[in-house]
Amino acid sequence: RGNIADLAQEIAGFSGDVILSSEFFESLLGQPDALNPLRNLARDTGREVVFILYLRNQIAYCESLFFEMLKHGEGLEYARHTAMILQTGTYCQEESINHFHYDRVVDNLTRDNPGQQILLRRSARIGRCAAVTDRPGSGQPAREPQ
Repeated sequence: RGNIADLAQEIAGFSGDVILSSEFFESLLGQPDALNPLRNLARDTGREVVFILYLRNQIAYCESLFFEMLKHGEGLEYARHTAMILQTGTYCQEESINHFHYDRVVDNLTRDNPGQQILLRRSARIGRCAAVTDRPGSGQPAREPQ
C-alpha cells in the first residue's frame, strides 16, 4: 500500500534486496513508461531493477482466467473471451489487463531500457512450490519447506 515516496521511505535504511510482487503489475506490462517510477527509485537508491516474470501456458491461462471471471460474474461467453485474446494478445476488463503475447511484454519492458534484466520463468516448473520459494538464479525451483 502507498506510493513511490512511501516505498522510498520504507527501504531508505535497508541495504538488502527489495522484492515487489503483485498480480496488479501485469496490467502495467503493456505500458513501458508505467514502470519508470520504480526504475527511477532503484537508480536513486543505488539499486538495480530485475523483472522476474512467471509465464503460464497461454491455453491454460486462458481457461483459468475464463473460469475466474465466471466466479466473479464478469466473464464473456467462451468464444468471445478467446476471440479477444487471439485478436489482441490481451484480455481487458475494467482496469485490469492480462497479457498473453509474452514477446510483446518483453519488448515493452526493454524498448527504452535495452539493458533491462528480465528473468522469464515458466510457472509450471515450480509445481507446488510458491514463487517465493523459487530460486530464479539457479534454474531450478527451491525445495518446498518441510
